[in-house]
Amino acid sequence: MYEMKALRSFEHGGSIKRGQTFQVATKKAADALEKAKLAQLLGEVEEEKPAPTRVEIDAAALLDQNAATVVAAIGKGVAPDVLAAALAAEKAGKDRKTVVEALEAAVKAQA
Repeated sequence: MYEMKALRSFEHGGSIKRGQTFQVATKKAADALEKAKLAQLLGEVEEEKPAPTRVEIDAAALLDQNAATVVAAIGKGVAPDVLAAALAAEKAGKDRKTVVEALEAAVKAQA
């Protein structure tokens, strides 16, 4: 998405007033509006990331501890979906051998 500022009033999927900021979906549309001197490109807008799920939050909380604590917590009954998410996150992040092995064993045992 690209944020634009109208240089004059015009119609673009609705009425756009001079000075109003609005967004367009493509760079091509932004360039066309600039070329027509209807709007000024303010910049690219980062799309919001979706909020983390409960499983992702629980997996992150589990992995935010030292390896010994994580391994001990795994043995105390962590939900299967949290184990799988934690395993994926650990492999993508710190990749601690002891933690990965414990998570793999726990996931395999619950399968």
